[in-house]
Amino acid sequence: MLSFSLILKVALTAVFIVALSEIGKRVPSVAGLIVALPLATAMTMTLMHLDGEAGPKIAEFARSALIYIPPSSLFIVAMWGALASGFGFWPSFAGSLAVTAGGFWLYALLLARFGVKML
Repeated sequence: MLSFSLILKVALTAVFIVALSEIGKRVPSVAGLIVALPLATAMTMTLMHLDGEAGPKIAEFARSALIYIPPSSLFIVAMWGALASGFGFWPSFAGSLAVTAGGFWLYALLLARFGVKML
């Protein structure tokens, strides 16, 4: 059975994504700014805390989020570049996913050489 807490989290997440989509249609730069802010990270940490997670677990989440920023940024750069070059949305999207997956793989190999484990 789904708990009220889980249903509330899903509803808040859905509202956040839909609101960003609607803002993006009207003022893309504002939606971009909102997405660039660590709102999802802050919300996740807050919900983890409210669910009773200890500080070290939340700190590990924060470390992981920080580590994943560089390869995640590849998606945005690739999508922007592909769309600006005249590719359609879906080819740009698929190519950006492929670039991001490859970037994550290479990044994981690089970090492993320095003893940093991504997962």
